Formats: sequence, C-alpha cells, structure tokens
Amino acid sequence: MENRADAAAAEAIGAPPDGYTLLLSGAEDAFRAARDKSTSVDIVSDTVPVAGFMQVALVLVMSSALPVKNLRELLNFCKANPRRIAFASPGDDNAVQMSAELFRTMTGCEMVRIRYAGSALAYPDLVTNKVQLVFDTPQAAMDRAGRGHMHAVAVTSARRWPGLPDVPAITETVSGYESAGLYGVSMRNGTPPDIIDLLNRVVTEALNDPRLVARLAELGGIPKPMRSAEFGKRLADQAETWRRLADIANAAE
Repeated sequence: MENRADAAAAEAIGAPPDGYTLLLSGAEDAFRAARDKSTSVDIVSDTVPVAGFMQVALVLVMSSALPVKNLRELLNFCKANPRRIAFASPGDDNAVQMSAELFRTMTGCEMVRIRYAGSALAYPDLVTNKVQLVFDTPQAAMDRAGRGHMHAVAVTSARRWPGLPDVPAITETVSGYESAGLYGVSMRNGTPPDIIDLLNRVVTEALNDPRLVARLAELGGIPKPMRSAEFGKRLADQAETWRRLADIANAAE
C-alpha cells in the first residue's frame, strides 16, 4: 500500500484492469485538483467507483475567550466584528480547510486564515486566543476541549455525530451546511463489472468486523458501505461542490 497522492492515482489509472490495484478516493482529490490546475488526474472521470466505506466529520472548536456560547452567537459576533476572528488552517487541500472555506462561504463571516503545519500546533494559540477557531477530528477535538480554555461548538456532518449527541450539527444553524468526508475505493476505467461487484461485497462484509469499525472510529470515521453506483454519484456530487468552493478560495487569495 502506498500513499503518494497524485502519483498513486496516476499509477492506479495506468494499472491493468484486473482488480489488483485499488485507489483510496474521496472528495479531497477533487478539491486538490481544483486548487492545483497542474494536477492531471480527475478522480471522477478517470476511475470507476468500487465501494464506499467510511464517512468522517469534523468538530468546530472555539476558544473560550470569545464572548459567545454557541454557533448562533458566534455568527452574530463574527458579522459584527469583521476579521476579528482567526481560524487555524493546517494546509490547503484537506478536509479541515474545505470545511472552513465552506463555513466562510455559507455564513458570510469575514475570518482571517492562519496557516499551521498541523492541527495540533494550533491548540496552544487557541488556548491563548491568538486564533479563535479550528476544525478537527472528533477524537482530537473532544480530548482537548475537555481540558478547558476551549469548547466544541458544532459538528460538520448533516446530523449529530455518533458519540457526541450534545454537540449540534452546523446545519442546525446554517441550513444546508455539510462537510463530512466520504471515502471509498476506486479502480481504473475498464475494470470488468464482475470484479467491481466482487470487491464491493468484500468491502461491505469487512465493515461488519468490529475490529475494523473500532479502527475507523479511532480515525474519526463511521462505516459507510455503499454500492458502486451510489458511491460514484455521491463522490461526483461532492467533487462538484468542492470544485466550486476551490474556485472561490482561489479567487479570495
């Protein structure tokens, strides 16, 4: 197994259509392609979907130094104080940045982006109120939020996240907001349908294994088994959303 982003995608697309080369795929691939016009791989058109297997949401964490208690108050404060709120951004082409860009676009909040090498590096500045917001995985966010100086405001999924029933979804305040990453596996175009069906069954069966479910939970995800066609449609829909968002983010910089 290799993790080489575009190089890995190009290799998977060029591999024989025999079912032995799988590519981890998600909406981040489309966001990366839209941000970087030199990227030659289109994950939607250049591959065939095999199966969805995991959905990942993020938690919006806020510094307790802000004079607000919930998302509605945060939005009111943000609009009354343009560019007074800074959010931590660990990189350009990942779920954290996508979630923040979607939040900025849908709410109209003028926030300052502060780049970090990783989410963990932002927390000391969140404690001292140098930055006020960060999107992070449920495990990392809740572990740190429980120590004071910050608290969880909302989750990015369309519904409240399993294990966090007291943390509202952003869409409860910002109608239509959703930024829950969908991940699955794809293969090169031309792979025979019987191979796709076989691998889809294997992935779906594997998601019944409690050990795998536990491991996904450690990564901040929940099982999301999908047939090939359903995964392909969801991936294409998300990709179009992130392409439009990436164009807005590129124009803003």
